[in-house]
Amino acid sequence: KHILQLDAKYYVISSTSWNGVIYTNPNLKSQYDDLFSSQTTFEKNGIHFIPVVDFESGREAAFNKGNKTLYFITNYGLKIFSDKKVKTISNDKNLTLIQLGLIDNQLFVLSESEKLYKLREDNKLELYSFPEDFSNAKIKTIYLIKNNIYIQKEQAVYNYNPKTKKI
Repeated sequence: KHILQLDAKYYVISSTSWNGVIYTNPNLKSQYDDLFSSQTTFEKNGIHFIPVVDFESGREAAFNKGNKTLYFITNYGLKIFSDKKVKTISNDKNLTLIQLGLIDNQLFVLSESEKLYKLREDNKLELYSFPEDFSNAKIKTIYLIKNNIYIQKEQAVYNYNPKTKKI
């Protein structure tokens, strides 16, 4: 469902039954080798698989290069792979998450209830606060391009910059 290239060696995959990292050339050096060195790896037909989240239906993935953290949305919620461990982000609101993306190391997550959330430093999801004249409701999809979030609602697409807080 989602493929993300980390560098020349590694790709992150979030799919129906498998969420992890693949690579084809074990001799290629990468700045992320240490991140995955202790993980179990298996190989089939020249593709090396590093499972991160197994037996969960993946929807989307993101990678924070600043703190070398992988994020996966699965049917069981938001998963984080950091410091060679997988953590589940508690979801007090019972949200079904459908989309995610990063801007300046800030993770944004769209819920099935059509609202945008951000991940706080304490790994809790918080409803994102837009300027007063913009409603955090009925958001169909988001596109993160450079430092902007393009927000698609029913009748229009809005360009929002989180740094300047301007739409």
